[in-house]
Amino acid sequence: MTKLDLVKMVSQETGILRKDTKIVVDAFLDAIRTSLIQNKHIELREFGTFKNKKRKEKLGRNPKTGEQIGIPPRVVPTFKFSKMWKNDVNKNNS
Repeated sequence: MTKLDLVKMVSQETGILRKDTKIVVDAFLDAIRTSLIQNKHIELREFGTFKNKKRKEKLGRNPKTGEQIGIPPRVVPTFKFSKMWKNDVNKNNS
């Protein structure tokens, strides 16, 4: 599913015009991005949590040459689904 598919689905479910739904979806995604940039975590009850994780510096390997290279520490945005969502998905895909 693409963002356009999501906008169409929400528009049909709510009866809100597609262009207005796109504005809301874009604003929602931008709010998540802005919060993660500010190093805040977002918890949407019964859905999941967006947060940043710090990755430590580690040694990697260049696949072509086999040479070891240092991978610097970095921050990676992550998302973890709630237990309810995981359970619903498992029930419907078993």
